[in-house]
Amino acid sequence: MKKVWKIILTFISLFSFMGCNNQTHVTLQATVLEVNEASLLVEPIDNRDYDKIRVEMKTVSSLSLFKVGDLILITYNGLINETDPPQFNKVYKIEKLE
Repeated sequence: MKKVWKIILTFISLFSFMGCNNQTHVTLQATVLEVNEASLLVEPIDNRDYDKIRVEMKTVSSLSLFKVGDLILITYNGLINETDPPQFNKVYKIEKLE
């Protein structure tokens, strides 16, 4: 009987950990307003909650790819930190659209 309980507990543990790796990917189009050494400042398109959002350098592979006025697509985890200006919690990818 103990062996059966061990097997059941093993399966319960495995199934409970399987759902922990779900990552949400949300996209947002934005226009680049400012490029500096550490970050981009962008203006979201069709987002009424925020007029400007900062993208930290650690999430951008090369800031030299972007110029003021560029249209970009940002893929992030759906969370925005309530700082001034707001910042993306975690950015997965930034693509230049124009």
